[in-house]
Amino acid sequence: MSRLGDLKERFFILFHSKISSINTCFVHGWTGYTVIIRKAPPLSRPAADKSIVVRARTTAFGGPRRLNEPWRGDRIMRIWKRLLGTALCLCAAVCLMSVSASAAEHSNHPVCGETHKDIGDHTGPCSAVEWIEVTQKDVTDNNGLTLKAGNNYYLGENIKVKWEITIKGTVNLCLNGHSIERTYATTNTSFTNAVIDVLKVTPQTHFTLCDCKGGGTITHTSDIPGQGVTASADFTMYGGKISGNHAGTDARHEDGAGVEVGGTFTMYGGTITDNHVEKRLNYGGGGVVVSGGGEFIMYDGEISHNTSNDDGGGVSVVGASFEMHGGTISGNTATGSGGGVGLWNHSFTLSGGTISNNTAKGDGGGVYFSGMSSSSNTLTISDTVEIRGNSAANGGGVYLKSKNLKMTGGSIINNNATNSGGGVYFNGDTFNVSGNVSITGNKGGATSTGSGLTGGTDNNVYLPDGKIIAVAGALTGSNKIGVTTENTPDNSNYVRIASGNKDNALPDKFRYENDGTIAVSAVVNSSTAKLVACRHNWSGEWKTDPYQHWHVCSICKGKKDVNAHTYDQNVAQEIYKASDANCVSPALYYTSCVCGKKSTETFESGGINPANHRDALGDWRSDENDHWKEYTCCHVHADEGSHHWDEGRETKSPTCTTAGEKTFTCIDCSRTKTETVSATGHNWSSGWTHDDTHHWHECKNGCTEKNGYVEHAGGAANCTKKAVCASCGTDYGDLDPNGHDWGEWSVTKRPTTSAEGEKKRVCKRNDSHTETRAIPKLTPTPSGGGSSSGSSSAPAITVPVSGSGNTVHVSASVSGSTAEVKEIKSAELDKIGTDSAVVIDLSGLNKGVTGVTLSTDTIDSICKTKADGVTIKLPNAELRVDRQTLAAVTEQAAGSKIRLVVEPDSTARNTMTAAQKSTLAGMKNAAALEAYFVSNGTRIHDFKGGSVELIIPYRAEGAIRAWFLKEDGTREPVSARYDKENAQLILHHFSHYVIEELDSSVAYTVCAKDDSCPLGAFGDLTAAAWYHDGVHYCLENGLMRGVSGGTFLPDGSTTRAQLVTILWRLEGSPETTGAAGFGDTAGGAWYTEAVRWAAGCGVVKGYDNGRFGPNDAVTREQMAAILYRYAQHKGYDVSAGNDTNILSFDDAFAVSEYAIPAMQWACGSGMVRGIAQKGGMLLAPRDTTTRAQTATLLMRFQSAFAKAS
Repeated sequence: MSRLGDLKERFFILFHSKISSINTCFVHGWTGYTVIIRKAPPLSRPAADKSIVVRARTTAFGGPRRLNEPWRGDRIMRIWKRLLGTALCLCAAVCLMSVSASAAEHSNHPVCGETHKDIGDHTGPCSAVEWIEVTQKDVTDNNGLTLKAGNNYYLGENIKVKWEITIKGTVNLCLNGHSIERTYATTNTSFTNAVIDVLKVTPQTHFTLCDCKGGGTITHTSDIPGQGVTASADFTMYGGKISGNHAGTDARHEDGAGVEVGGTFTMYGGTITDNHVEKRLNYGGGGVVVSGGGEFIMYDGEISHNTSNDDGGGVSVVGASFEMHGGTISGNTATGSGGGVGLWNHSFTLSGGTISNNTAKGDGGGVYFSGMSSSSNTLTISDTVEIRGNSAANGGGVYLKSKNLKMTGGSIINNNATNSGGGVYFNGDTFNVSGNVSITGNKGGATSTGSGLTGGTDNNVYLPDGKIIAVAGALTGSNKIGVTTENTPDNSNYVRIASGNKDNALPDKFRYENDGTIAVSAVVNSSTAKLVACRHNWSGEWKTDPYQHWHVCSICKGKKDVNAHTYDQNVAQEIYKASDANCVSPALYYTSCVCGKKSTETFESGGINPANHRDALGDWRSDENDHWKEYTCCHVHADEGSHHWDEGRETKSPTCTTAGEKTFTCIDCSRTKTETVSATGHNWSSGWTHDDTHHWHECKNGCTEKNGYVEHAGGAANCTKKAVCASCGTDYGDLDPNGHDWGEWSVTKRPTTSAEGEKKRVCKRNDSHTETRAIPKLTPTPSGGGSSSGSSSAPAITVPVSGSGNTVHVSASVSGSTAEVKEIKSAELDKIGTDSAVVIDLSGLNKGVTGVTLSTDTIDSICKTKADGVTIKLPNAELRVDRQTLAAVTEQAAGSKIRLVVEPDSTARNTMTAAQKSTLAGMKNAAALEAYFVSNGTRIHDFKGGSVELIIPYRAEGAIRAWFLKEDGTREPVSARYDKENAQLILHHFSHYVIEELDSSVAYTVCAKDDSCPLGAFGDLTAAAWYHDGVHYCLENGLMRGVSGGTFLPDGSTTRAQLVTILWRLEGSPETTGAAGFGDTAGGAWYTEAVRWAAGCGVVKGYDNGRFGPNDAVTREQMAAILYRYAQHKGYDVSAGNDTNILSFDDAFAVSEYAIPAMQWACGSGMVRGIAQKGGMLLAPRDTTTRAQTATLLMRFQSAFAKAS
């Protein structure tokens, strides 16, 4: 089928015919142009059935036109003739052809290729555009091919051009799987230095190359030299291949056979391969050359198998920048330097991609870098870059001739050099490394086999003389960095290979390759370290500072065997002596470190020296016959001799009844002795001497003794006269206020039903003495219901209620053993006054009344006043209830009334548990009672911090002790006192209680907490504090004293010396002799006697090191152990701990083994109770004990265990 002449547009040919079997058909293939033939509808004007209408249809190129020339009239006519001449043939052919739409050969797609991909900075959606087809017919012999600005072109077939295709403006070209091949180069000498390229991207242009089908190529005919693309502006490559181009032949342009860049070249894909620079005259760059301030950014794609007879087999960059973030540069060769990449006078950033299997006969098989002098040009390698399998004379992976190399990641592996630096040859200014860097498997001294380099030795990084690596941060890679240096260490010099912060520059991150027997070591100075290869000469002596010791190398000044001082050497030499041996202790030496450094700790060595007394002679000591002095350290005597008595002096004059004394003193030691002077005897008077109460005979010698001293007796007093003594005749005593001689009663005011009456009587001896009594109100006679002769009801019961001012009588009733007091109104409380306690007096009721009922409204009314509580006087008990307790029981009341009961011994025993009864049966002279609040059948026990003072009549020969008796039979001490008539208990809850009669020496009576309280003598004690009872007891019994400055220090720690002294005082401060047996118990100290006594009777045993630790704070387990041994020493019953299980406490296993029996005893006896901590109950055995806690424990100990023998 012939072409449609010179027609270079698509034509739409409309046939109006009667072909019924074909409506539309397309004929495609005439140099890319399409003729569309379809059956047309009847025309509006008359026409022949087979007439043909031909119309030119506009396309993407604009209106109907040729590509390269204007329309002419004769040319239009020729086109019409040819069309009309071939129309019928076309119709027949079209009917038989299987055709397809032209859009199927090249679809609309984004400028980056058939489908969009996010690569590098090319991200986000990318819209498809319409493309214009280009075919060979668009190429002219004169002008070649023109691609106009603003259009998107695709190749419809392979194209051959004689001239370069010049790109101006913005042009996008899709190779569509086809090639552009330049086939011609002029031999005119005027073109000797011309650029023979396929595509030329001119300044201020943006050219994009893609290949939606793959396989498209930009090339030269094999015998035609020239470059593939030269770009002076923006060139973006998404696809296609630039291949088969040869530059530098026939003295033509020498650089960048594949692509020469003077603008910006951004590579997202495609391949630049099999391009060659033939002559060694300029920059080289078999695949790509970038110069003149240009820029090459590579995100993906491949630059491979290019060669340069100069530098830069793959890429050559001179005075321009190169950033590689992905892609592959491999298999390239340079006869000069930079088999993969050669870069001069700029920085090179490598953050991704692979540079592999490139070869340079010169230096830098993978990368050759030479920065500009007086600049900061830097080769930066980071992230996932991999430089591998490359080879060169020096620097198989990387050769850095000048300026800076910075590695924060990436791998340089398995590269080879025939000389040095299989991985890196560094001859620049700074070489910084940090992060996950891997430089391994690289060889130097490799030999060529024709197919590559083999053999060699490890030569990962080569450092010429004076070059080092700077460790800029932590090295996190797993492989050591091997280093080979130009110079090697000898017996007087070391080689420095790296330096940095001491935390980052670590020897185990490097390996010295010159000599495998030399390990890399660090020389640390303050915060920096230098890493060296050194044939160390370590000093034999230790170097030290206050914390460490080490050996130092005389060559590099490095340190070896650096260790902290450990004072574990016991060397008994003079240089370590702390003190000489004395009469009680061997010599003391300081412990030392292996380096010779001394500690402050000491140890004993050798024997004692009896002639060297540690302490001075003490004061004189004596017995009845002799005296001496004693060394306090070892108790050895000195200056012994018999007493020399003086003449004596009368120190006590004799009296009538007592002998006198004469005292003699030793003129040496001042000891005294006394002799008796006989009494003189009395000289009594004959007459009586008297005072108001007694009479007697006085001694005329002037003594105070009285003979016949007796009370006045006889006679009787009355309301006006005293009694007269029958012996001496003296008036004595008081008038008897009740010794009246009364007359008869007389009514002075008659009672009514609304008011009381009054009656009066007068004493016959003195009419000023009178007595007045009230006559009760009259009770009205009940009305109605009964006979007229019915009797009247009994008078209502009233009880007095008093306050700080007056007294009112309130109605009450008695039912059984309980009296119920009617509601006391606020007005009545206002009347009696409430500045003190409100007193409800039921003491005049029947002795069988043991309880009282009050309404909650009454208690609320009292709580709303200023009253500090209520006092209830029962016939057999008195209770003083404070405001806090009143509020607590009212809050817990189950009804509108509250009953307060105090049950006597007989009733209280009947309500006890079997365990309580068993405990009570084992107590002597004990009486029980039970007190409780009850409301609506529910007992109230919790006072919520309040208290009740209970006073009951009690008779005892000695002192008393009170106990709270728990339901399980255990007991707890309660503060109590006894005034020979009543027992007074302070209670913080109600339950069963027991009062026990004891020897007064072990009972503690309740303190009034006023000025008489001994705690008032100390400024840091408070009588209201929790520790009052214990501290009061210890002060009152002389067991504890203040510390200094009028203070007691209740929260201060109790020392072991203080505790032992307290027990010594409790024992009666016995005098002791002999040694205490502890090395740290000084003779003559305030606690020496106490420690000597305690050690002698087994109360204390000291530490395992033979010391007592007098100033150590007592722990809770030590306190228990010492009291336990003291109780055993006294013969007290300590069986309470036999069956006690302390494992219920969370920290029971923290108790030391020696203290377990003592802690069981202390817990079983109730002396030690748990401490609520950390959500549980703890024994806290290692916690120290305060002085207040110690006082409380001693009171409990004495109350529970000290008994009359």
